Amino acid sequence: MKIMITGGAGFVASHLVDLCLKNGDKVIGTVRWNEDLSRLNKNIKVEYCELTDLSSLIRAINKHRPDVISHLAAQSWVPYSFDNPIYTMEVNAIGTLNILEAVRIIREIDNYNVVHRQFTEHQPPEYNPLIHICSSSEFYGKVPKDKQPITESHAASPMNPYGVGKVGADLMAQLYEKYYDMRILITRMFTHTGPRRTMMSAECFYAKRIAEIEKIWNEEAVFKIPIGNMKSIRTWRDVRDAVKDYYALFKDGKTGIYNISGDTQKSIQEVLDYLLSISSLNRKNIELVEVPNLLRKVDVDLQLTDISKFKKEIYQEKEFSFEQTMRDLLEYWRENV
Repeated sequence: MKIMITGGAGFVASHLVDLCLKNGDKVIGTVRWNEDLSRLNKNIKVEYCELTDLSSLIRAINKHRPDVISHLAAQSWVPYSFDNPIYTMEVNAIGTLNILEAVRIIREIDNYNVVHRQFTEHQPPEYNPLIHICSSSEFYGKVPKDKQPITESHAASPMNPYGVGKVGADLMAQLYEKYYDMRILITRMFTHTGPRRTMMSAECFYAKRIAEIEKIWNEEAVFKIPIGNMKSIRTWRDVRDAVKDYYALFKDGKTGIYNISGDTQKSIQEVLDYLLSISSLNRKNIELVEVPNLLRKVDVDLQLTDISKFKKEIYQEKEFSFEQTMRDLLEYWRENV
């Protein structure tokens, strides 16, 4: 396949790029002009694009005409979305709309040229790539426990600007599939993590802090670790398994909406406890300090997922256990603090 991955230097994208190259696919990665390219695989074709610049997307997509467009680029840091909601909406909602509109415009131009016989030798096949819209479990927001597990038919109820942007993108993609007969795949992935993740979600925050303390460990000192809502429960999946889920959907040409998640449920406290247990630290030298700004006014503290649709059509056994994921994450931060 020829696959274009937006946000090609991002956390999830970097793992998807590795998988695609391993499978012999041709990969084009879009990046922003000022992006950190430390995770960018040098064996792909790079296109500089802005999600908010429709013309740059039309140029890049029309130049390569990929079989699959996996749209992974986003402003995905939830705390930042509260401080910068307009930017978050522009990137996540309007940026996704621009991807869809770019493909629609290219198809419209093709149709015009066919009708007006601009192709003298042969009529090219209709360009209709599979467009993967990476939605989010934040689409569902805070779902009452008695209404879980969460199915694809659950109503949208986002609890932050990031989630609102993802809802807009998700719903717009559904409209384009129905109205413009485009091939749209929407994945609502739940919590996933692993090495190369630098966004300070809870597990990365704690893995990084533990790695920092290991570097300066002193048996006589007490080291503080800030904490927030430690009772929040997540269903965990390794990013390397997550991109295999995406890829399996691409290979089968699946369209529609799929919940995807892991099968291991752990609270944030259990995550921290495990990271500490595999570290070289002595627990008696560690003090957990609750910090108010790590507590959200509205927290999505429990998400149990129904992935029966995905399991029926695609499901594959996970390669990475929760424990292996956390070990690899901690090792990543040991190498990068």
